[in-house]
Formats: sequence, C-alpha cells, structure tokens
Amino acid sequence: MNTICGLVAGWKIAGPRAGTGYVAAFSYGLTALVAMVVMALFFNSFGMMIKRSLRKLYDGPGEAVTDVFALFIEHGTMILTPEILATLLIGGFAGGLITEFFGRRFS
Repeated sequence: MNTICGLVAGWKIAGPRAGTGYVAAFSYGLTALVAMVVMALFFNSFGMMIKRSLRKLYDGPGEAVTDVFALFIEHGTMILTPEILATLLIGGFAGGLITEFFGRRFS
C-alpha cells in the first residue's frame, strides 16, 4: 500500500514538475514526500478501521469514521522518530534529484 502511495505521489506531483532545475527538485521531492506520507497514513488507518469494523469493535459508522482520524494521528506520531524522519527527508531529496535527472534526459 505504501509503495502504491509513493508511486502515485511521484507520478502525479513530482513527475509533471521535472525539468525545472535541480534546486526546484528538492522542493517537489519534499512535496511528493509529504503527499505520500499523508496518503499512506490515511489508507493504512482506513484499512485498520475496516479490520476493526469486521470484528464489530464499533457501535456505529460514526465511531468508525472518527477512529480513522484517531488512527491517523496515532500512526503519525509513531513515525516521528529521528531515524524515520531522516530517512524520509533523504529519500525525498534523492527522489526529487532522480526525477529531475530523468526529466531532463527524456524530455
């Protein structure tokens, strides 16, 4: 699921901006990174809510929907470690630079 979120964010956000320069590559690499993280957190939280709802852990649909956002915050705080943040930032920068390289080469 996370890989698909990364592919969609890269294709839709970073890809169209390729060819604007290596300085801009850092910017759209980070933009795609943030979009990927938000999508991944949402879809993982939604999937966990579906699993919990199939176990009948919610009293109604309103409680299930609000739990998606509680799970989003819970999962978001779990990734706020220096190691994960550093990996994401380096990956965002590298992804932007690689996108820029191939955007210049094949445009």
